[in-house]
Formats: sequence, C-alpha cells, structure tokens
Amino acid sequence: MIQVYRRTNGVEASGITISDKNASRLSEIMGVDEVRVSIVVDAVLDIHDSDYIKINGIRYTLNRDAEYTKKSEVEYSYDLIFEHPLYTLFDKLFVNKITGSAIDTITGKARDFIEQIVCCVNKTAGNPLGVDTGWTVGAVEDTGFKTITFDSISCRDMLSLVCETFNIEFFLTDKQINAVSRIENETNLVFEQGRGKGLYTVSQLNVDRDDTVTRVYPVGGNQNVPNANADYAGNLKLPEIYLENFQDFEKVVERKIIFDDIFPEFIGIVNTVSGENNKEIVSNKIDFDLNQIAVGDNARINFLTGDLMGVSFTFQYNHAQKKVTLIEQEDEIALPNEEGVKPQVPNANKKPKVGDEFNFTGVIMPKSYVDNAIGRLRDKATEWLDFHSRKRVKFELNIDHRFMRGKQKLKIGDLVTLKIPEKNIQKLIRVTRVEENLRTGAISATVSNYLDEKWEKKIEGQISQLQTSIMSGGGSNGAIDIIERFDQRPLTDKNVLSSLRSRIEFISKKTNDTAEGLITFLK
Repeated sequence: MIQVYRRTNGVEASGITISDKNASRLSEIMGVDEVRVSIVVDAVLDIHDSDYIKINGIRYTLNRDAEYTKKSEVEYSYDLIFEHPLYTLFDKLFVNKITGSAIDTITGKARDFIEQIVCCVNKTAGNPLGVDTGWTVGAVEDTGFKTITFDSISCRDMLSLVCETFNIEFFLTDKQINAVSRIENETNLVFEQGRGKGLYTVSQLNVDRDDTVTRVYPVGGNQNVPNANADYAGNLKLPEIYLENFQDFEKVVERKIIFDDIFPEFIGIVNTVSGENNKEIVSNKIDFDLNQIAVGDNARINFLTGDLMGVSFTFQYNHAQKKVTLIEQEDEIALPNEEGVKPQVPNANKKPKVGDEFNFTGVIMPKSYVDNAIGRLRDKATEWLDFHSRKRVKFELNIDHRFMRGKQKLKIGDLVTLKIPEKNIQKLIRVTRVEENLRTGAISATVSNYLDEKWEKKIEGQISQLQTSIMSGGGSNGAIDIIERFDQRPLTDKNVLSSLRSRIEFISKKTNDTAEGLITFLK
C-alpha cells in the first residue's frame, strides 16, 4: 500500500492509503520523474491537489486535481500522477535577480544561471515572490561564458535551456540541482536475453529519423577571425575543412555545424582600477597592442564577470601601461527614470573591480590566438563527430526483476553492457529511461547513447515560451541568429523561438523592420 500525506497549516498528517498494485515510477534523463497510480475504488477518494507520497524520502506531489471516471455508484476509477520536486520549477518565472525582469539578457557560466534559478524559486526575506523553500546548487560543470536572452519562461524551461546552451545535463538530488557534462554511472551489469541472463525481451528501434553523421564541416564563431582563416561567412574554419568517422557507419552523411563560442579570444583579468567609477583598468596579461589589431571603430571590451557582466564598451588603449579606459555609455538593461533617461555606466553601483574577467571583440587576434582557437575547434568537432557518428538506435529492455535481486538498483544514467550475439552486439550503453512497478518490482528500461528527443519536439513543447539568442561570451553585438527547424547545429548553439508571431515581433524590435516586410521575408 502507498501512504498519502497532507499538510494543513504547515503540519504533516497521514491521509488515505491507496493500492500499489498498478503503481509505477517512471524516470527519464532530464525528463519526467513521476509516480503513476491507477486504482478502482467503491467510493470517492479523499484526495486533493498538493497531497503527496514519499519515495526514498522524496516527496512526489499531486499537483492538480485527480482524474477519475465514475462507472457506477460503487465504482470509481482513478489515474493519479505524483510529481517529483523538479516540477515545482514550472511554477516560477525565471527573472534577472538584479532587475527582477522576466525579459532580459544575462551573461554567465552555467553555475551563474543555475544559482539564479535557485534564487528565483526559493522564498526568502529577500525574495518574497519565491514559490518553495530548500532549493540548493550542487555540483555544476565549470563552463565558459554564454549570453542568453530570455522572454517570460519558467525556471524549468530555463534549466533545460542552460543545459542546451552549455551542452551539459542536469539531475536533481531531491531539491539540489546538479549539472555535469554527461550523466553516467559505471556499473557491472550485463544484460542478455535468456534464462538467468537478465532479459525477457529486447527490441531495437531507431531513436528518430535523423541520419548518423560521418563527415562534418565544422566552423567556429565570426569574431576576431582573420580573412585567411575564415569561410565565406566570416566564421573560423579548419585548415583541413572537414572531419570524418566511419567506425560505426560506412555511408557518407555530411553535416555542417557551427560552434559560435569558439573564436580567437583573449580572456583578461582586471589587475588594477583607477579613475572615476573605476573606468580605467589595467590587465598585465595583455600581450598585444590593441591599437594595431582593432578593426576600425568596432573594437569592444566585453565584461564576462562582475557588476558589468554582459556589458560591452568602446574604449581607449594605452599599450605602454596596458591600460584600457572605458567610454561611458547608457546602461541598456537598467530601468529609465521618470524622464525616461537611463543611467550611464560605469557608475558608483556598476563598475569594474579587481578580478573581473573580460575579452575583446572587433579585433583581429594575433596568430597564436588564432592557432589556439583552431585547435579548440578541431577538438570540439572531433568530440561531436565521435558521438554523432554512432548509429542512432535505442533498445527497449523488458528486464527479469528476479535477476536484479542482490544487485544495485537500476537507475537512469547507469552504463550497462548489452549483449545480442546474433547481431554481434556487445556494447556499453546508457540507461535513459526506467519504469518500475512499485509492488512487483517489474522493470522496463530504454538504453541508448542518444536521448530520445528531436529538436522539432522541443520547438512544439515550448510554444509561447521562449524567444532567445545564444551567443558567445562578451555581450551582444546586436546580431540576430534565427535557427530554422532542420538546422543541424549541436544543441549548444540552438535558439528557440516560441512562434512565428513572437519571432517576427522580436526581430522587428531589433531591426526596426516592419512586421509585414518580415512576414514576406520569412515566406
């Protein structure tokens, strides 16, 4: 039986108990995590939204009214779905914790964004609009900087967007948010069909209709790239142009991918500050003359951390002193005063500080920086191709739960060995989905090296959710990057637009074009 709990005036009390005969827990990597219960009873259940059950000490909550069918005066059929605390993130809009705006642009590392998600959700003295308590940040992959523009999205959607942006995966430990490069737990589990080997049945399916990629044409970003190292669009290219991998698939399948966060760049650190509002900064790491490499008036210094994170400035440069003097400008993300005037930056509240990180754009970096960027592009593209050159298949496993007795509990992210001798298959593969009956222990699982989702499904699942532009660290340069439905870029470089209307309105604001003209253009 399953015990249901209810809190009244903050006090927990035991409520009804329900049968676990047709109860199962379903969990997927970065997807659903819920307990589904189907029961037939002879009277209306005393169960309300916000009632909850406990699985391994974690509350799974009934977040909406229970669905039921009255079949007769003495027969009621219920389908109950109790949801993991993860679903609480859907209840809260993601906002800039400084401005409080749900429509904004933020630059930061993955950890910065996840800390803001936690800050939004937690109800505290400083954030009375929070919707829950007890949320924390756990282990988060150390990443580079990205700039994300968001428009009225939930904290749950923001968490997915952050993971797509930084090419990482999240998992929760109760209310603790963790994010790693890939959720993987090594195990010694080996599954094969046959008596005492762990599987009743195994089915091989295609993950989707996309092709395995065997030849890739990778390019980087278009910032700071010399003409000799750029393609026709100005993006950084490899000297060898393309990479190949035919280990798993002999057919030639080509794709072009764009890693726009990889470009020749210098990451500086502010060593000293001086002048009014610290507008003069010195960085001892600068090993080139900015006056010689600047491209006309396009050179900008872009702050990656600190009070000015995400802000770009024009500047003057003294190479002998390695001193950069910021040119004051209007603070675009600040609220205007009663006269409609926004404050200037830097100012007393938003100014450079020792330890702040920054980079430069609108310059042509020296050869050593270009070579370094080419190496990073090659490494990233090789990693991408090593993954996407695998066959896009998944296996549905019906597991003998008696085989699992005395073994570790199967969970998403586990790496298990799957053997199918007649297909010459023996591979280490990841568990992406697990469903377990709470009474019998019967287990079904999906294993695959690909997550079972398509970009088109992401678009459809976020209608009226998001207008976003994901760019490399260093502040917006005003560019608008529209990612079309069948774009083959990795998810780290994708942008979601919630609908054609929002797409048109968003671009119109940025380009001052008319909606009618843009509709004609998009057709």
